[in-house]
Amino acid sequence: MDKKESFYWNLVKGTAIFLMLWGHCIQCCSLDIVVYFEDIVFKTIYTFHMPVFMLISGYLFYHSFRKRNLPDLLEHRIRGMLHPIVMATVLNNILIAFLVYVLSDRVDILFGRLFQGISEDLWFLWAVLYCSLLVGTICKLTDKPALQVLLILLGVFVILLFPQWNYTLFMYPYFVAGFFCGRYPEPAERLYKLVRYAVLVLFPVMVTFYESKHYIYVTPMISQELGLAASMEIASFRWVIGFVGSIWILAVMEFLLHMGEQNSAVQMVLNALSCLGKNSLQIYCLSASLLSGYLPVLYRKFVELAGENLFAENAAVYDFLFTPVLAAVWSVFLYGIVCLMKKCKVHKLFFGR
Repeated sequence: MDKKESFYWNLVKGTAIFLMLWGHCIQCCSLDIVVYFEDIVFKTIYTFHMPVFMLISGYLFYHSFRKRNLPDLLEHRIRGMLHPIVMATVLNNILIAFLVYVLSDRVDILFGRLFQGISEDLWFLWAVLYCSLLVGTICKLTDKPALQVLLILLGVFVILLFPQWNYTLFMYPYFVAGFFCGRYPEPAERLYKLVRYAVLVLFPVMVTFYESKHYIYVTPMISQELGLAASMEIASFRWVIGFVGSIWILAVMEFLLHMGEQNSAVQMVLNALSCLGKNSLQIYCLSASLLSGYLPVLYRKFVELAGENLFAENAAVYDFLFTPVLAAVWSVFLYGIVCLMKKCKVHKLFFGR
């Protein structure tokens, strides 16, 4: 992968991680006044920000896949993924335990949180690990494309055996698509060029049909209450809009890259996003506690001091001024912590790199 391509993928990852933080800011500062599941910006972000991350994960995994035999591939992937999952969970438990203790002043809650097991906070990393092991094993065991496709389809039943299978099942098609885009770059590029302009129009239209039931956190991939037919209808729309939204953001980033060549201010923003992308794993891990855990508490204290939620009646200011600026501040804050951890030489302890 050359320097230009690496910059592009870091730019996409950085944009996705910023959008994730923006969505979390919308959620964390709602204080039960703003119905964030119905918020247009929140909905738009959540249609594609995790799918595009998984597409990139599958694409980058192929470059690791082609260089290693099966035992080395599995060892490298397990060691590379489990280390940040386990250590980031420990770090997040400590940070949240401190917050809980400050709020409650109860030692039993403090120790309860400290020794809490690996939770769903980092579910995306688990999904990447499961998909990597499954797709990597299948494609190393046989080099026959038809058999690979069949086994990958049957892999859905293996996913049902994994913990947090619901999230992994949602992410699985994106990882597979990214993997085969890396494997067959020329057909993938032709397909992308064929549809990229169409999705610029299609995606905004599809967002208008996105409802609360389409969030993976609201309705599982297979719901007994809804039934199989309704579950598949919801899941199909969820998958399709995830693909369309992912191509949309890829096309937008490509357009901004061209703008950056002509405009130094745009290029500065792109460079900043690329820096976030290089550290997207670390920022994702730290955001589970430092943003999602601490921000609601801090904002609630701010509202108590102000006497009112200043943005409760002004959705436009909340969505397009307050929360994106807040997300930018948190991006800088989390990036600064990552840089500090690297200087203090504890970065490798927690993230293994």
